[in-house]
Amino acid sequence: MGITSSALSKAQAAVSKTQAEVDDLEADLASANTKLKLLQTADKTVDTLTSPVAEHAGFARQRTEAAVSQAQADVDEISAKLEVAKTKHSMALSALNALKSVTDD
Repeated sequence: MGITSSALSKAQAAVSKTQAEVDDLEADLASANTKLKLLQTADKTVDTLTSPVAEHAGFARQRTEAAVSQAQADVDEISAKLEVAKTKHSMALSALNALKSVTDD
């Protein structure tokens, strides 16, 4: 019974850890999406404001476009990490449920 109890404890810990990772990445993704939307709005504003003097404002457009690109890359990276974390969490839950199904508890 000690081994089973130990295995259940470890499985529960894995579920808790993976859930925390998923929650953390979801919060990071929400922040990154907000940042991306703000930068996209800023980029559009810069385009609108600099249109009359486009030849002299190229640097401002390049900066905002670069910031939007980096923000999009951050969102994509966090999204990929989140998918991996969700898969790990699902596997941890499956392992815990399998252990529970073979015990008397």
